[in-house]
Amino acid sequence: MKRSQTLSIIILFLLVLGVGLPTLIYPFGRDQGTLAYIGSAILRGQVPHRDTWDQKPPGVPYLYALAFLMLGKSMEAIRAFDLLYQLLTVLLLFKLAETLYRASLAFLAGLFYGISYFIENNYFSMAHVDGFLNLPLIAAVYACYLGRRRRNKALLLLGGCLSSLAFTMKYPALFVLIGLGLYLGGEGSSDPAAGGQKREGRLSPAAYLKERVTNPGLLLAGFFLGLLPPALYLLRKGALYNLLETQWVFNSGYTRLAFQGGLLEFFSTVLIQLNRYLYYKAFFSVLMVAALVYGFTHRTSENRLTLVWFFSSLLGVIAQAKFYYYHWMLLLAPLSVLSAVGFDRLFQGLRLGASWLKNEFKVFALVTLFILILPTVNSYRSMARTFVDLLRGTLRVEDYYDRFNTPQGDFSLRTILAVVDYLQQKTTRQDAVYIWGFEPLINFLADRPIPTRYTYNVPLVAPWGKPSWREELIEDLKRSPPRYMMVAEKDAIPWTTGRTEDSKRLLEEFPDLKTFLRENYREEKQIGPFTLYRRKI
Repeated sequence: MKRSQTLSIIILFLLVLGVGLPTLIYPFGRDQGTLAYIGSAILRGQVPHRDTWDQKPPGVPYLYALAFLMLGKSMEAIRAFDLLYQLLTVLLLFKLAETLYRASLAFLAGLFYGISYFIENNYFSMAHVDGFLNLPLIAAVYACYLGRRRRNKALLLLGGCLSSLAFTMKYPALFVLIGLGLYLGGEGSSDPAAGGQKREGRLSPAAYLKERVTNPGLLLAGFFLGLLPPALYLLRKGALYNLLETQWVFNSGYTRLAFQGGLLEFFSTVLIQLNRYLYYKAFFSVLMVAALVYGFTHRTSENRLTLVWFFSSLLGVIAQAKFYYYHWMLLLAPLSVLSAVGFDRLFQGLRLGASWLKNEFKVFALVTLFILILPTVNSYRSMARTFVDLLRGTLRVEDYYDRFNTPQGDFSLRTILAVVDYLQQKTTRQDAVYIWGFEPLINFLADRPIPTRYTYNVPLVAPWGKPSWREELIEDLKRSPPRYMMVAEKDAIPWTTGRTEDSKRLLEEFPDLKTFLRENYREEKQIGPFTLYRRKI
């Protein structure tokens, strides 16, 4: 490694570390609370989907479990793990972009990724499933590029295995796998002896066709090979059926929610959300447009790979059909590379004719980009100021936590912490607590187990859920009655359940649970939107 390259990596690492440090104080949102509870359950010997229900595959909860083993079981541990994980992602993205293009461009790609991830996201979207996808997918793209270029079958198999690792975290990774397969099928192998030039001209038609089929085939074989160990593990533990049932029954209904208004409304939503995202990321959007122009007019293998990666990731976002902000993280790595390419093209000149026009264009582009980056700079200043104030003690932790509430009022960190404090006073670690709602974060922070695999009530209230799931819940509660039961109010999430009622109102539609609660528990306390019931002795 050259000295200048080493220096670039060190500077990039320190810059992204500095950008990411203020996020160490971020608390959890609802989804991180769910992942954390399942991760802690894994450390207790439980198996995802068999013992803890979630609609997503089990990959990320195992990352949470790893973080807890390394750094201790806390919100701060996950934030520190996420910082380290994203730093590794940045360094791998640097290496990929350097291999595809050059070191100066790779530095920009890594910097753009770090800025986007740590500054343009918040506590609810960071340390989320989608952010963890990028590391294995970048590695898969890198392995496929090198495997094709070096005609190395092992690297192509590795690319498939890495894609399967991302798939065990979230299914839209499949779109990137398909994109990589199309790239490999459309590209000829390179001959190192010929300086990396394509070899198609020296191949017979049969060999040419074989090469086009073999490379994607190796990628696909690696994908299924990578899926085999986790599938066999879940099968041996009796969890594979539960996982498949969740995907077939719950996720199919969940996906259909996006198409209730018909295809025309769906595609209108796609255009609106894409426009909103690009507007929000205006700085990178300007650079992306320049890169797209360059990529489509300069059809090198490297440009084709970057474009395929970008558009397959975009399809992965669209396929989720929800457009939550963290879903767009799947696009972040290829967008960062494209933005770096665009920045490079803008300031290298775009073949616009006279030199004075080039210079005028560069000045205009520089001023525009400076204006567009100002909101990001201001956001970081605010983050850093808060971080320093907490360290100095000029900002109380209680006042800081007051900032973490959702606009619709269904999530309040201070209220959750008040419930946690109450439960820790009234129960022991062996006492189970069941919440009719969607707040496993309470169980995680209080360190109190849930006496059923239904970590939250979403599958039990969705119209497409199986009636047997409700029966299973009642059986679990009767077999292991929790010390406390809680009922949440003002927590309706129609974008997930298809229901506009909150948990308290939906309890009226579950007479067996209502009867169990009335006969075995007495109301003890109201804390915010949570009604706490204590088991009768």
